[in-house]
Amino acid sequence: MRVLITGAAGLVGTAVVREFLEQGYEVCALDIKPVAAEFRERVETVYADIADKNALLKASEGCGAIVHLAALGSMYMTEDRVFHTNVIGTQRVLATAEVMGIERVAIASSNCALGMLYSDGKRVPQYLPVDELHPTLADDYYGLSKIVDEQTAAGFARRGKMTIVSLRLCNVLNFKRGPQYQEWQRRRLVEQIDLRYNDLWAYIFQEDAARAFRLAIEAPLQGHHVIHVSAKDSYTVHDVRELVRKNLPELADSCDKLEPRQSLYDLTQAKEKLGFSNTKSWRDMPELAAVENAEPEPEPES
Repeated sequence: MRVLITGAAGLVGTAVVREFLEQGYEVCALDIKPVAAEFRERVETVYADIADKNALLKASEGCGAIVHLAALGSMYMTEDRVFHTNVIGTQRVLATAEVMGIERVAIASSNCALGMLYSDGKRVPQYLPVDELHPTLADDYYGLSKIVDEQTAAGFARRGKMTIVSLRLCNVLNFKRGPQYQEWQRRRLVEQIDLRYNDLWAYIFQEDAARAFRLAIEAPLQGHHVIHVSAKDSYTVHDVRELVRKNLPELADSCDKLEPRQSLYDLTQAKEKLGFSNTKSWRDMPELAAVENAEPEPEPES
């Protein structure tokens, strides 16, 4: 099968291209940047903005599925640009799939749709572990764009034969970035724990995220599905129950049913609908071998 992958030059896109090629798919990439050098002889690339209707039509010719990853994050872009690119881009991709008779689409959503990560103020989940039925309460433009994307996908699925899976990615990691990145991740695991309550100490390696997108295209599903994609364990050296009690005291009672290393996202849907669970854990990474038993340095006395 030929698959169109938008945003193919990005962090997740690079891993998705590799995953599909390794599994025998033919890939067409759409991005404004070149794909990784290792793929350029094996992948047809259409250089275009995600909102370019004609480019999408050209890139999707002969495709049986689309993986839509192209989007802008909120860190370095204006709110208008983030919202327009993400929302209009997703609508254009799904409209193209509908016109071209492509019935399988997987789109990159985010746990930011829940509203905790970039909220203007502290927002606490209503319960733990957080499942896909939890209200989406984002107030930032990136999180809002992902909510709209999911609703748009649901609408397209309702009106035709299209099956669309919206994968909510959580803190995607890429340890190939080098020593500085690895040191930053070490600090996040050991020292910056109280700053990370808003992502619920979640993570997923890019290779596992890529496999989830392939499974989303292959799974025998119909309609629209929102699925959390996170590792089974938490991204911290500490007992996650103690972190909840300290940083999210409103949810302290939920800790009675949690395990010390457990993800705070309910991953039942990923397993039952996609047959997905992560194969890579930070605890197995040689770069973090000394971190597992590490303790944060004591704060200096005032």
